[in-house]
Amino acid sequence: MDVFFALSGFLICGKLLREQQQTASISLKRFYLGRSFRILPALGLYLVVLAALAAAGWVKAKNWEFASTLLFVRNYFPLFHGQALGTYTAQFWSLAVEEHFYLFWPLMMLLLGPQLRRIALATLVLALVVFVWRTLDAHMGWFIPFGSSVDSKTDTRIDALLWGCLGAIIYPYVQPRVRALPFCRNLWVPIAAILAVVLILKHVPGGSLIQAILFPALIMSTAISPDSALGRILEFRLLKWTGRLSYSIYIWQQLLVLPNDLPNSPFRALQHFPANIAFVFLAGAASYYLVEKPMIEVGRRLGKRSQATVVRGASPARIPS
Repeated sequence: MDVFFALSGFLICGKLLREQQQTASISLKRFYLGRSFRILPALGLYLVVLAALAAAGWVKAKNWEFASTLLFVRNYFPLFHGQALGTYTAQFWSLAVEEHFYLFWPLMMLLLGPQLRRIALATLVLALVVFVWRTLDAHMGWFIPFGSSVDSKTDTRIDALLWGCLGAIIYPYVQPRVRALPFCRNLWVPIAAILAVVLILKHVPGGSLIQAILFPALIMSTAISPDSALGRILEFRLLKWTGRLSYSIYIWQQLLVLPNDLPNSPFRALQHFPANIAFVFLAGAASYYLVEKPMIEVGRRLGKRSQATVVRGASPARIPS
């Protein structure tokens, strides 16, 4: 999830920065239309299927799971109390973090204006504040009585996205300078090595901060040098295809990979290796090509129509050059 958060922050912020530079503003309507059609249709399909399986008695699911998932507050529900967790919707804690980021980040950019230094400074300060808050929360255990995990709450995890945003902001300045270095192609090696040490040791002082910074740095190194060894590996067709399916796989994997404790459920046959892995990819591919991809295109068309309406309705003096 740290890779996903870093990549999401890097891509979303980069996209908004380009729009801000081209139009001197950010269209919240177009942004939220695009995000809604990107996320909600595939999520809705999964919840409908899960509800049908639960109604048939093939899996366990509780009503509050559906509401908390659709309201994107799944990451503030108890996570370590057995079945109270809600096995087949537990993955949506990270989607809740992502959605909360979508809500505040474009607004924050609009409020700060087009000055990149101001945006970069605000992002840096906020990311460090989140790290300090997470450290205090982990040591003090303020939210333990409520059953919420430090690792899942937006207020203690969103810095993983913010460091990705900071990477996108500084990327245009860093890219030409790093490209000029003689060891540019191998820059990812020390970054990956330090990251591996932090992940393996787990108790490195400030490890969560180092980890949150290194993932965007690793992403930036591959963007700067796509011809590096790591860049070429990531360009493999199978990996690129899996990347396109990643959101759908993320949605469906919980249902098919985790074991079913209902002994008479016919669905159990699909929840054991290797059938579960095959069906995760089948379900992910079906969701992507039949639901996700067409809905993304609908959102894109509506966004373009919204942009065209704004441009036609604007006075000539306000139309960006």
